[in-house]
Amino acid sequence: LANDSFHQTIRQVLGASALNVGVERFDAMVKRAGAKNILSLDVTSEHDKRIPSMVVKQIGVDRASRFEIGNEVYDPRQGPRPSGYKTAQDYLSDTAGLIDAVHEVGANAGVTAGPCPFFYPEGSPCWGGPSGRYHRWNQNISDACQKTSGGACPFEAVIAHNYVTDVSVL
Repeated sequence: LANDSFHQTIRQVLGASALNVGVERFDAMVKRAGAKNILSLDVTSEHDKRIPSMVVKQIGVDRASRFEIGNEVYDPRQGPRPSGYKTAQDYLSDTAGLIDAVHEVGANAGVTAGPCPFFYPEGSPCWGGPSGRYHRWNQNISDACQKTSGGACPFEAVIAHNYVTDVSVL
């Protein structure tokens, strides 16, 4: 249902059998925490367009109303192997069917707003400086959306991933 880092986090929380947790048990854990689900759909390999309807069937659209389409896919480690999405337009074209599947079940599709072009240390998604292909990812998504049918972006939500880089503020 999501990427490897998601599974690693779940394993840490639930133990070794975490991959068998299932959507219902995951939803119950999220509900106990008083939170809402944002379900991240894997776009690193062949997408399974049946997943949104299977999830909604298990826990209902009220608990599965938001799906993130990939996780930081401007990063080669998160997008399709071996190099991630080379352009925002490739990302939108490749995931169009998955976005449609999310909409068909009455849920919202979200895109990750990456930390670029904000400062991050070398080795981050913004590597390569101003000329790096991921440096302007958010602007590239916006530009690519303008080229889609009707000039409208297919996303209802922008999901911002924020990371603390200075632990002295904690």
